Amino acid sequence: MQNAWWEKQGNTWWVKCNCTKSFPASEQIIRHPTVKLRCPYCSAEFNAKDAVELYDPLET
Repeated sequence: MQNAWWEKQGNTWWVKCNCTKSFPASEQIIRHPTVKLRCPYCSAEFNAKDAVELYDPLET
């Protein structure tokens, strides 16, 4: 089964918000301790360490 054309692939990390939606983010942003992520679905702001879950592309 092929991935859909709109799905991010490669070295893209996925961040899961408290609203249960996931969105893509780069590793550089996730690893930066002071950068806040903003969920595109609910507009919540949080640090990567406070995300519900982080999906590492190298662990799949």
